[in-house]
Amino acid sequence: MHEWEKQEVLLDKIEAQQVHDPLVYKDFTYEKHEWDNIPGIVPRYVIYLAKYMNGLCKISSEFDSRETTFDLRNDMVV
Repeated sequence: MHEWEKQEVLLDKIEAQQVHDPLVYKDFTYEKHEWDNIPGIVPRYVIYLAKYMNGLCKISSEFDSRETTFDLRNDMVV
């Protein structure tokens, strides 16, 4: 298989991934060798974004568990 064919198959596989519940953060699993030949800024940025999203998911989950439709309606009336 040519290099561009491998890349196309890989991209198709990556784009097909599903996020089942965006409010529940799941760690991204990978093999260490998958980071070979990638400039250092890419993994640093991706890991930073993953940690950032993890924090946002925790906060969103907290809001979701704390606020009910009843509470939101009462806030709008007051």
